[in-house]
Amino acid sequence: LEGIWVQPGDRLSIRVNPAYTTIPLPRAIHSEKDSEDVFLALYLYPSLSLLGFLTAKEKLEKKDPSMKYTNNDIMEYKENKAFDYRFYAASFGGANNIADIGVYVLGSNDKASLQLPIEMKTPAVFPEALLSLVSPRISTTTHRETISEMTEDDFKRIQGWAIEFKWPEKGQTLGHRASMKHSKVISQVWNQMVAHEQSGHLYISSPYYLADGVMDILIWTLKAVGYIKRDIEVPPVRDDWWKEVKESVSEASSDEEKVTLPGINMRTVPHKALRVYKKREARNRNKQLRTKE
Repeated sequence: LEGIWVQPGDRLSIRVNPAYTTIPLPRAIHSEKDSEDVFLALYLYPSLSLLGFLTAKEKLEKKDPSMKYTNNDIMEYKENKAFDYRFYAASFGGANNIADIGVYVLGSNDKASLQLPIEMKTPAVFPEALLSLVSPRISTTTHRETISEMTEDDFKRIQGWAIEFKWPEKGQTLGHRASMKHSKVISQVWNQMVAHEQSGHLYISSPYYLADGVMDILIWTLKAVGYIKRDIEVPPVRDDWWKEVKESVSEASSDEEKVTLPGINMRTVPHKALRVYKKREARNRNKQLRTKE
């Protein structure tokens, strides 16, 4: 994105600047449709507009590298019928695991391929507290350990430490009542990815919030459609620590941890992983002290 300046009021700004894109949006979320309207207008459509702008800019500069194009010049070319725009958002059709919307890319044969499945939930259906259990926010404090907040150092300590997810057999329910919602959402999203030829472990980022979400969604969209070529750096998955989690019913701290049902194993969420890490550190320190003695 180097060298791109969004000037107030120009044709690019009107398509991507939240000061313009949020004008017709609802001021409160009452339904999933409201969530969808906000996501599309504030995040996804601006991302696709900027993606079109970037590809149009590249084509124009290849035609005449000496020419200095303004944002309006590039947008005019992008919106011209002669410009072959290959990216779009649309609903799913005929899939068993249907997401709310997907970003597609047209290939050389004009066959569309799904690059980014998107599932939207209202705060009532999937409140932040549930998200924070499996994807805690980073705290600005240095000594707090809660379900919803962990420090930057905490995340570094347990980088790659996986949450165990047990897939249900036919007829089984997903987890305890307290964990069922996020188990269902993770199962839904994971199935959407697998059903569309994506595989591997499911990586969950830290939450993004309104203030910086536009740029985050833009970067993920650019990566999903192949515009950003650099690989995403992800840590190697570690599940060796699961055997250290206490399996005894008597030591479980809540009903939802007493039995491991299908879905998220509540004993392996991030704040539990951090406790195991700290116990390992304490054991190592004690060993070192005994060695010195």
